[in-house]
Amino acid sequence: MRMKQIIRGLNNSQKIRVIVNGIGFHTTVYGMTEMCFTHQRVAVWLALERIALDNIQGFASRMRVYDEKMQTVEVDVQVDCSIDGMGYGEGNIENFAELIVRECANVAHNKQYKHSPAHTTGDCATAIKQHFGVEE
Repeated sequence: MRMKQIIRGLNNSQKIRVIVNGIGFHTTVYGMTEMCFTHQRVAVWLALERIALDNIQGFASRMRVYDEKMQTVEVDVQVDCSIDGMGYGEGNIENFAELIVRECANVAHNKQYKHSPAHTTGDCATAIKQHFGVEE
């Protein structure tokens, strides 16, 4: 029997990176339900709901939540979806790679100096690196 979706809009097997109070780890949406400390689990749950609701890839905040003794606790939390969160996970990485190649081709094609005699493959490589913010 399939398990009910925990966070609407995210698969239970969705890989996530979590940082709680400076401690980072990788888990899944379902794995978040097995976190030991209630206040940390609640903070991660709320962050995941925000990610799903706003359709964003990550969320970070200092949250005030209640622990099991109903005491207010501040939790610093950051949750980021893996590449799977963009829909290019296992089995679809080829689609993600194709988008990168298309973007590179567009950058190379749209350079204004493309028809000049001085145009070289080095010019294209430099333009692509600049476009993606990659430093030499």
